Amino acid sequence: MRQFCIYLMGALWALIFVCVSDAQIRRWDTRVVPLESDDAEKRWNEFKAASTVDYCMDFRLEHAPRRGESSYYSGTIYSLNKGHELLTRILIWKSDGDAKAEPSSKPLADFLLKDSPYGCEVWKYANGAAVKLDKPDWRKPMVEGLLYSPFEIISPYKRWEARYFGPGRIGQAVHYFDLRAPADFLKQAGEGVGFDKIRVALSREFNAPVCVEAYGPYNRLLKTLSLGSVKKIDGVWIVSKLELRDDLNRSKDILRFTAAKMKPALPESIFTPQALGKIPEKPLLEEL
Repeated sequence: MRQFCIYLMGALWALIFVCVSDAQIRRWDTRVVPLESDDAEKRWNEFKAASTVDYCMDFRLEHAPRRGESSYYSGTIYSLNKGHELLTRILIWKSDGDAKAEPSSKPLADFLLKDSPYGCEVWKYANGAAVKLDKPDWRKPMVEGLLYSPFEIISPYKRWEARYFGPGRIGQAVHYFDLRAPADFLKQAGEGVGFDKIRVALSREFNAPVCVEAYGPYNRLLKTLSLGSVKKIDGVWIVSKLELRDDLNRSKDILRFTAAKMKPALPESIFTPQALGKIPEKPLLEEL
């Protein structure tokens, strides 16, 4: 069971967080026994310390506004775990909803994300060069019109101070943890971030993330990321469908992974700012 938690996280730390939104008071479930403070701290620390696996995955992305027609995108995501540093490369193309992105075409977005115990860095390819983004820009969409931003992918809040909120149920027994942004992050990020707290739920059985929500002032729900399904490939459980919803305007991004290779031999050279703007070679992926 512990392997399930580790590999499920390895599919993508940020995108694996899932939840079905509901009012806080209705979600409280007294049938799930609350954790003692020591047990809660142990659960969170074990979750943070869980390792990840390398991967390369193709995906299709649909942006569905509350009203009007959907727009479609496709892309590839690469991830390399160096032990002390997690590197992620994401490329996104415009799509017609069915056709796959052509490797030779110019992508709409090319991002590099670095996560280490010393902090996070985000780079993107713009105007013919790699540009390092400041924290306020982490909340901006990766492609204009989408909801996904580097903030959701790199998830800086996983190292914020965690406070056990209590038990609940989202189709299964979970334990909620509240993460409040540190003062230095809010100061640097300014009003553009707008998050008062992030709420994460870990499953009671696997200690795996099953919920993430972003709240603004006055406990107002801003964003919800929900899991559609998971699938096993190369002996690893991965996410096959996710939905990210803007809870203010009710639009959503529907992300479907279409092919994957777990634990491929990815060259470290594709995870540098200098590599942005050049489409990496993909390993042979298995259709999902």
